[in-house]
Amino acid sequence: MDRQPASAQLIEASSQLQGLLTSVCKNCSLPLDKAITSCCAALKNGNKILFFGNGGSATQAQHLAAELINRFLINRRPMAALALTSDSAVTTSISNDFSFSKLFTRNSKAWERVATLP
Repeated sequence: MDRQPASAQLIEASSQLQGLLTSVCKNCSLPLDKAITSCCAALKNGNKILFFGNGGSATQAQHLAAELINRFLINRRPMAALALTSDSAVTTSISNDFSFSKLFTRNSKAWERVATLP
């Protein structure tokens, strides 16, 4: 079996990552800008941002909420954010009593507040 040296694998991975980043910047800039603008408006209007995800994305949801609540780069006032995946009792009770497919629907309704996003 002919294996590439680690340095060659790293160079190849770096090239693939560059292509991915270029594609994301090209194709996702407008949707990301809209999402950021909507989140900023929601926070300014006294609303909160709810994050959620499954598996590794659940961890990312918790990380994003923590960055907004604690700090990111600078000390500042906490922002209202919540990861719907953080409470294991809520997660397991909804999954058990209803179904896993109802987890985020039911959980987000508890935090729901009618607001119109721009």
